[in-house]
Amino acid sequence: MLPNPSNSSIPIIQFPATPPTFQEYQLIHQTQQRQRYPKLANQQKPATSDQWKRRVRLWLGVLAGAAGYFIWFEPAGGAGYLLVFSVFTALGLLYQWWEYRRAFLQYQRRPQPLGFRVTETSLAVQWPQGWQRLP
Repeated sequence: MLPNPSNSSIPIIQFPATPPTFQEYQLIHQTQQRQRYPKLANQQKPATSDQWKRRVRLWLGVLAGAAGYFIWFEPAGGAGYLLVFSVFTALGLLYQWWEYRRAFLQYQRRPQPLGFRVTETSLAVQWPQGWQRLP
């Protein structure tokens, strides 16, 4: 809440007129996930990932490590290992971006509120289907 510019003691609430951008949505989503799961807050995992997707990524990492181990002893030396590691890292980052993009587009397809009405006891939100009173 922001202080009222007319120096009144009643605080006012300001809402953005446009929906959030993809970067803002990503930041909001990450912040909400860190608040929901404080033990996992220091880990960098996409919040939208499912259990089977994590297992697939784990096994891809194991395969990448095995391929890198065998490439390490090739005549090319460590260059092959770094190449395999870089490719799998890039694929993981692209997959994470794709997950956030999918969640963002799904969020944008949801109906957006048309207006707000703030009273002393509650907040009323106007949706395309009608009004919803929040405590």
